[in-house]
Amino acid sequence: MLSARWGIGTKLVRSRNVRTGGLHLLRMLVIIVVLGAVALGGCGRTDLPTSPPQTASNLPSGKSTPSGVELSTATAAITVSSTVVGTTPEVLGYNLAHTLTDSNVRDWWRYSGVKAARVFLSASDIEATDDLVGTGDGVGSQSAFEARRAALRANAADPAQALDSQYVNWSQFEIGYSTMASGNNRFVVNQAFPMLRGLGVDILVNVTASPSRFPLGGSTDYANLWELWQHYYAQAFMLSRDYQVRRFSMFNEPNGWSPAITVEDWALRLRVCSDAIQSAVADMNSRYGRALSVEVLAPNTANGATKYDDPADYWGRQAITERGQGIWSVAPPDWSNLHVYNYQKYSMLTDSTATSSGYVNDFDDLRSKIAADMSGTPLPLALTEYNVRTGLNYDGRVETADSPSDYVALGANSIALAERGARQLYLFKFGMTERASPTNYPVAKNGTHYVQNSTAGVNNYGGSAATAEVYRLFVKAAGQSRERLQFSSTLGNDVRIQVTRDTTTGAIHVFVANRNTTAVTFDVDLAALAVDEGSLVTVEEVSEVTRGAVALFTTVNSGRIPALSMPAQSVRLFSIYDGATTAPTQVVAAEDAVLRDGSKGRRVTGSTTNPLLMRADGTTSGRRVSLLKFAVPTYWNGTHRVLLVLNASTTSGNTPIQAHLYGLHDDSWNEASITFAGLNTALLQNVGSGSLIANNVVANQGSTTEILGQLVANSTTREDKVVDVTDFIIRQSDGYASFLLVQDHRWDVKLPEKTAGDIQPAGIAITSREGSTKPRLLIYGGAVVGTAPTIVQQPSAQTVVAGNSATFAVQAAGDPPFTYQWRKDGTAIAGASAASYVIAATTSADGGNYSVVVTNPYGTVISASATLTVTSSTGTPIVAEFENLARAASSGDAIRIEKDAKASGGKSLLFRASSVGDYLTLALDVPTAGSYAVSFTAKMQSDRGIFQLKVADTLAGPYLEVDTPKDEYRSSITFGSVGAFTQRVIFTTPGTKYLRFEVTGRNVQSSGYYLSLDKLTLTP
Repeated sequence: MLSARWGIGTKLVRSRNVRTGGLHLLRMLVIIVVLGAVALGGCGRTDLPTSPPQTASNLPSGKSTPSGVELSTATAAITVSSTVVGTTPEVLGYNLAHTLTDSNVRDWWRYSGVKAARVFLSASDIEATDDLVGTGDGVGSQSAFEARRAALRANAADPAQALDSQYVNWSQFEIGYSTMASGNNRFVVNQAFPMLRGLGVDILVNVTASPSRFPLGGSTDYANLWELWQHYYAQAFMLSRDYQVRRFSMFNEPNGWSPAITVEDWALRLRVCSDAIQSAVADMNSRYGRALSVEVLAPNTANGATKYDDPADYWGRQAITERGQGIWSVAPPDWSNLHVYNYQKYSMLTDSTATSSGYVNDFDDLRSKIAADMSGTPLPLALTEYNVRTGLNYDGRVETADSPSDYVALGANSIALAERGARQLYLFKFGMTERASPTNYPVAKNGTHYVQNSTAGVNNYGGSAATAEVYRLFVKAAGQSRERLQFSSTLGNDVRIQVTRDTTTGAIHVFVANRNTTAVTFDVDLAALAVDEGSLVTVEEVSEVTRGAVALFTTVNSGRIPALSMPAQSVRLFSIYDGATTAPTQVVAAEDAVLRDGSKGRRVTGSTTNPLLMRADGTTSGRRVSLLKFAVPTYWNGTHRVLLVLNASTTSGNTPIQAHLYGLHDDSWNEASITFAGLNTALLQNVGSGSLIANNVVANQGSTTEILGQLVANSTTREDKVVDVTDFIIRQSDGYASFLLVQDHRWDVKLPEKTAGDIQPAGIAITSREGSTKPRLLIYGGAVVGTAPTIVQQPSAQTVVAGNSATFAVQAAGDPPFTYQWRKDGTAIAGASAASYVIAATTSADGGNYSVVVTNPYGTVISASATLTVTSSTGTPIVAEFENLARAASSGDAIRIEKDAKASGGKSLLFRASSVGDYLTLALDVPTAGSYAVSFTAKMQSDRGIFQLKVADTLAGPYLEVDTPKDEYRSSITFGSVGAFTQRVIFTTPGTKYLRFEVTGRNVQSSGYYLSLDKLTLTP
């Protein structure tokens, strides 16, 4: 066991290239308990130095950290109080963008952490034509309107009655929900809404009652008033019933509508639509026994205070002063047409200047005006669109959503709005689409996640901008209606701060946006909160060199977070995990590999000291992805945090290079044999070259893979990079956790050139598990209190005749109780949960590799695989010389019989192909039907290719690939790695069968495609 005590001095640094001194791991779990406080600057590493901690007096010259992680004697403190001064917004969400559920959008929504979405539904998309023939459905007077309204409501609210289509053509609305997929936000309601609800996302629906779709001739135009009311009723009823939608708004930004609409016309529409919405939700509740509380948001204007009582723009005042009015008259005393006052604003400014409006002043001015016009509790305020710039504004500037000035402004503005008491915030918007014929930054609709903006296909997402990472950290800190704690600061107004407490977990979050163009140094005084000494502090950062990952981690010392320097124009989230004082358990990677795409289609490294690589240079053969596997206990008692630490650098240059970290659900891979094609559950196959999102290769994102974070390197010198992977790790149940590292193409546009595609100038390299600074997990607060299982007797391979029984058994050691799960070829066998597994009567389908997962409360282990071979009988093998077999077909070949004293019978068959796809087909007479094992002898030619064998149109095995040429024939040359060939083929009838050898690739060292075949054996 390696341990060290590491103090907190006056400077924290990252030490580089310090060796562990003989620490060696070979495919086994090694747990090292490291005592003391942990900081990225040198604490909690696998290569802990034995020298004293570095301080200002003994710090080597030239040492620094990319994030400016420094201690200083001149600090400006943040002092946190235990006083609760309010809560964070109850809703933090996004405006929806392209959301087609066969894309990877679901996983990006999960990663964002938001629990709300604002969705635009155009009436013409849902009810393109009148659902019931005849405008007004027979309504021609107020009394007729009221009568039909009452009849519809009575039918819809009564669970004993079927929904009557004489009032609403319900099926037509259902068709609209099932087919809508056009426009700037491509989605299908009946696909996107279940996906969002499955993620716990509440939905605000904005249904636009445009004058072109629903013309109104005033308050006596009863027919058109009915069409408007009925449309909103039907939508609100179905959406609240099917997707628990309770928030609705009408007519986005009426102040900017073209052609113009009057305030009075809009106010009439609001009264009609609000009545319909609230009636529908009430009736749905009655029919289905639910209790959804409806919220109508209005006036939905662009800008806040200026659109309240301006002589030309008095939308807000009209909504507030007429909020108690019904469609034609005064409503009941408790009636209100709106429940939340919402507006939209885009600004870089937190506070107003002499010429421009900022968020704080506009919010305060609006709230004051509303309070003056209504008695009682003022309505809560919501910003249903907000961001630092619009797409049009961006297009005329050099800044982007990845610029420090912009993402820091978003962080500062989010803090300010939460501090002012905004109850709902919806960032605009989730997807970033490109502008045609751009001037500068080609953004059509400003968003935070780069997406394919096509009118066909799946609209996959390529990656998140820095603004998305800032919002993700803000959401992580703010939660929903989380306590905001009082604090004091001497950092000035350009450092915005929010302190929150999660009463469920006890975690304290300090979210800081530094708008200064210089670094600031400060400590955080937590004494008033009585945080346990030594509690873990993680510091996640968005800056030029860190995109939401953990920039450093440390511990609470004397009731304070030690003073640290925060980079200029950066955002940080300090998360204090009270009680996570146990020194971390350290788990080093058990396996790793680099996979290469293209014609090689194989593993590049694994079990070597070579670095692990991530690269996407626009070519197929240039693709590199990396894999990591850790053996981790299934159950950790009181786990607080799990941090993944990778020692990373650029492959060349000092330009920041970015890659994505994915959690991989398939842990069955092995570093000795895994290939790019072999990981097809996580990697797309046959993706062409190119630098667009469409050329990315991560497959099944959201099911077998999931995005966990970004990795950024900006130097050829290796430095630790850290990602918080807690949520992923605690969901692993098979004893292993695997990670996939990929350099995705983020967008279909390259900046600043504005050319097609996105190629970064270099790749990222990380130290492998065989290197000096190994990939590792640091697990806090999860001390193992028992002994994990080990296998003391492995299951044995066996060969049985079909119909006979086969038994596999395992013996485990460790602390009981044990649970067992047997697997065949990596897939769990239902009901196979004992220490032994018996197949009473085997068939050929039972042949395969069997292993067992053994678990106890302290860990998990997987046994070695045992092969079961099922033969059809003990009959006589079929033996044939290849040179004597008839050649049924061939392509692009040169075939000849060669004399060779080392070959069986002194002859062999040489197949010399010219390119991938060439093949040789041989005919073989099989006198008896049955199951046969296939084997043959072949020469390891120097100009060797990669061949694949098919027998009777059935794939008989994986690739035939020879690593070391020898001038002899070898029976061990079988399909796949060295070892017994266990694949079998089944002939259901006797007669002539065909063996096809097909070229599928070329070895790294070869220049041609040669295969010398000798003797074939089919063993029943």
